[in-house]
Amino acid sequence: MNRRTVLRTGATLAVVGAAGCLEGVEEHFTGSVASPIELRIVSEADRPYEVLLEAYSTEEGNDNQTYEEAINLQPGERAVPGRLRGTPQRFQATRFGEDREDEDDALVETTQITEDTRYVHVTVYDDDLELEVSERNGGANETGQNETEDANEDENGSAGDNETDDE
Repeated sequence: MNRRTVLRTGATLAVVGAAGCLEGVEEHFTGSVASPIELRIVSEADRPYEVLLEAYSTEEGNDNQTYEEAINLQPGERAVPGRLRGTPQRFQATRFGEDREDEDDALVETTQITEDTRYVHVTVYDDDLELEVSERNGGANETGQNETEDANEDENGSAGDNETDDE
């Protein structure tokens, strides 16, 4: 056996061994690495409010709480609390009124978090609570304004309801 054959065989075995090793490492980490999701909170209200942020796993058969943080926001204040895991979960923000025990005074907004979610932006108003979810593919999903948009559509009519005079 000459030197070239030995070197070629050794190099081939090294490449095949490394490929098998890399495949094993890839299988080990598949699905377990997820980017954290940033939370941003802004108060546009005229008075302080307490906001409770919660997240629950949406995996089948698992409704465990994955995140919980309460924040007292002053008027005009911005906060960046801890990050959410980048896994499928249900995110809920609750804005309490003056009396935390009075559930009728609390506003609650809920949205879904996916692996593609980049950040969740919570805006607190005196009369509303708004969630905006930004996805990695560039899309944004807003909740909290749906009732207003539906009311405006009912009041103004939809595009199909417009009447014209053909005289």
